[in-house]
Amino acid sequence: MLTERQKDFITDSEGFIIKNEVDTQVNRLLYSFHESLSSLIEEKPFHLPAKLGKTPFKVSKGNNHKGFPFQVIDFPASLGQTDAYSFRSVIWYGNFFSFSLLLKGEPKTIYESYLSRLTSKGYTMTWADNIWETEISIINSIDINVSSLEKARGIYQSNEALKIFKSYNLNQIDDFERLGVECFKDFFGQD
Repeated sequence: MLTERQKDFITDSEGFIIKNEVDTQVNRLLYSFHESLSSLIEEKPFHLPAKLGKTPFKVSKGNNHKGFPFQVIDFPASLGQTDAYSFRSVIWYGNFFSFSLLLKGEPKTIYESYLSRLTSKGYTMTWADNIWETEISIINSIDINVSSLEKARGIYQSNEALKIFKSYNLNQIDDFERLGVECFKDFFGQD
């Protein structure tokens, strides 16, 4: 049966009201960010793969990724079985928010030369069977900095799929859009 603490939680509607308010605000934030990226792409040339996905954009959300709610967007993206790329923005309640470049197949070959421009900016590269995993693992990951760049290039070349990401403390959520645009420009900007 439920503990007293659990009974207090389930009977107190305030926590559920706050969660619904947060869900709505986070959803609006992600849609606003999508609009900002769309405008940015129209205004300036970016180094994006030629094939953009045809699936209409949407925010995906869930309530139980390793016990915590999340919301995520993949934009711009092209998600195929053999060739895939995505600029993924995730807000994982109770954990962090992050911006990632997920690459597999042909799109991965396009961005290898971009590794050097990401050095010492706080980016990490991971490689594993599931590059779509949100959780950050120190296994199969390397910080991209000047001293690790050659090793990172070797890992980049020897893996079929990988993710390059930057994560932030949720206390920085007010800067989500600015930080996301900075990451987008780091990943796709023209030199």
